[in-house]
Amino acid sequence: MEKWEKALDTFIQEWMCRDEVEGLLVCGSYVTGTPSKRSDIDLHIILSKETEWRQRGNKIINGYLIEYFANPPDQIREYFREEHAVNRRHAPHQFVSGRIILDKTGTLQQLRNEAAEWMKKEYLELNSNSVELFKYGLWDTLDNLHDAYEKESGSFTYAYWSALISAVDFYSRYMKYDTLPPHKIHELLNELAQRVKYALPDYPDAEYKELLNEALLAKEKVIMLQCYERIVTYIQERAGGFNINGWQLRTPVHISPGQGE
Repeated sequence: MEKWEKALDTFIQEWMCRDEVEGLLVCGSYVTGTPSKRSDIDLHIILSKETEWRQRGNKIINGYLIEYFANPPDQIREYFREEHAVNRRHAPHQFVSGRIILDKTGTLQQLRNEAAEWMKKEYLELNSNSVELFKYGLWDTLDNLHDAYEKESGSFTYAYWSALISAVDFYSRYMKYDTLPPHKIHELLNELAQRVKYALPDYPDAEYKELLNEALLAKEKVIMLQCYERIVTYIQERAGGFNINGWQLRTPVHISPGQGE
């Protein structure tokens, strides 16, 4: 037993004897074999379906940070649905790649089977209104970024990275691809081993990936601005084109119940 496994074994003792605990699954870098010095040990604790609470927390044992998530099965299923709606597969991937420690009733294996189906499920296509709003948002953000640059604003760098994250998330959803975590995006775009680890296909647009790589590595403000402008132009063209002169979007009114006269 490795040191991290001993730490985990110490932690789970307090949960193993509880009546509402039906399953334990450990996942993450220690299980897949690629931990870094900052890796934690992720633990899913499956509670009985009658349980009306959920809990998450952290515990350091023998120098190892254990991050645990205790949920009844239907709450896990809700996480699967929520993540799929925003083009993420973090929770399903944990259940597919994790190691089952305890499964009293077979519920954990059932959740793993369902997770595998979610991993294969195609993401939803954005509706046309959402696409139009995003294209306008890209134009507006670029205009604001130009303004910050011209004024030599101290906000420019923050605005650039915020704008880039928003653009990347939109285009990933438009392409029905995973929305990638900012702290791993460069590695996931460019390293096959990282994509294999997280069960990701290559990005489906090679030309865009090249533009994004340039934007991620840009350091001078003028280059950052140019990179973002190229990305905005590329995305807008791929998504049907955009011209601010005459742009309009008509949608139904939406008034919350009880707020009208």
